[in-house]
Amino acid sequence: MAKEHRIRVVVGHDEEGNEIIKRLSATDELKLADKVIEAVVKSGRIKDFINQEIEYGPHEKQAQEEAAQPPVVKTKFSDYIVQWRRIFKTGKAATYEVFMDAKQSVLLKWFGDKYIEDITPTDVQDFLSHRAKTYKKATVKADWAMLKEVLDSAVSDDLIVKNPAKDKRVHNPAKAGEGTAPLTREQITSIQKAIPELEDPRERCLIALLAYTSMRREEVLGLMWENAGSRGAT
Repeated sequence: MAKEHRIRVVVGHDEEGNEIIKRLSATDELKLADKVIEAVVKSGRIKDFINQEIEYGPHEKQAQEEAAQPPVVKTKFSDYIVQWRRIFKTGKAATYEVFMDAKQSVLLKWFGDKYIEDITPTDVQDFLSHRAKTYKKATVKADWAMLKEVLDSAVSDDLIVKNPAKDKRVHNPAKAGEGTAPLTREQITSIQKAIPELEDPRERCLIALLAYTSMRREEVLGLMWENAGSRGAT
């Protein structure tokens, strides 16, 4: 149904001096303006009418008030975490960058399409419970820690009032791992013998570094040319 526009127009006075008011209405402003002009011209009160205001119906008034409110702008989690890393996490060690890449990928899969302002403690708990189905307590704890850090930054930027990842009800449901058993000498020897059979030179290099050194996987992946030192550069 079209919204109704209404106005009261003084078209004259009665014998006792009281104003004679004519109520006009129309489904849009242009039609209402035509009726007003016609009534005012006939009444001869054009100068008096200039100071009158249009009286809108309740629905039109509500629409005008809503239109006056500034639009709510929300921030995508995927956009924010990229900005957060660029500003606050640059210049870190290469191994740390590898770790951050992995955790960022995990968070983006769950929260990437969400808006920062819409993330709730329930969303966080659902994420932790989902991760706990596959990963041990230490891994889920690391996921949670990075999420809390990102949302803490959002609080500092006044995007949200509270950090939903720090809600007292949120907990890590994962079970503690028993640790990874070290490889035996026989297993190491078997891996070393199989390295030359790998077709991809990058795989041979990666497995060799893992098999002949005590470095962790993320440390190997974070190696840069400058880590080779003067002997490796010659």
